Amino acid sequence: MGNPTGWFTMNGVHIPIMEGQSKAEAAKKYMNSKYGKTVAKLSTKSSNNKNKSYNKYTDAKGNTIDIKQSEPKEFKDTLDKAKSTNPSTDAWRVDNYSHTMADYSKDKLFITKRGSCVAVTPDGDIISVCAKRTGDRNKEDRGRTIMEYAVKNGGKKLDSFSGNHGFYVKCGFEPVSWCKFDEQYAPPGWRKGIDKPEPIIFYKYTGNTNISTDYKVALKNIKMSNDYDTAMNIRDKEVK
Repeated sequence: MGNPTGWFTMNGVHIPIMEGQSKAEAAKKYMNSKYGKTVAKLSTKSSNNKNKSYNKYTDAKGNTIDIKQSEPKEFKDTLDKAKSTNPSTDAWRVDNYSHTMADYSKDKLFITKRGSCVAVTPDGDIISVCAKRTGDRNKEDRGRTIMEYAVKNGGKKLDSFSGNHGFYVKCGFEPVSWCKFDEQYAPPGWRKGIDKPEPIIFYKYTGNTNISTDYKVALKNIKMSNDYDTAMNIRDKEVK
């Protein structure tokens, strides 16, 4: 049909308006597609889920969060809002772009009453971790509490940019493999010449919190993988 002449957002998804096509026609085509029907169904579930109550969870150090299992649309909205409260120097590390609503429908999605979130995939991968920032530490969820909750709900591995290394090792995750930053896959918000091209480190959960918080130590002690998929496969074999 040609190239997109514009875009609009529906159900949290960016829809292209193709050359020679009206917005109404683009919306109708999207809603009639298999993906559009799936997202609409998930959005309805999310609306019904908003009335579900939060459960209080207290971590090993006595810190408490109010948390509940969510549905994809509500989770994605929470993730986007939480990311927007983080400074741009950190926010680019938050992955709110690589998972679709259909992807999230297979995962365990958790949001807190204060607006933070975390998800766990069927194979135990912890994704979409983000704490909402308020500027008042006493009114924010503690990241380690959220991660402990994710582990208790099946989380056993993750990957992240090296800027988050100190946090994850203090949560009991051990670095297993890594690969270099690839600019062609740079996440939205990453600014060349301003933000560092951070390597991606892959972790497995061991509960050991005595690992060095200096990511350079991990890179020195672990053999570099040629690409993301290779590093992921090495980590997954260790987890199994």
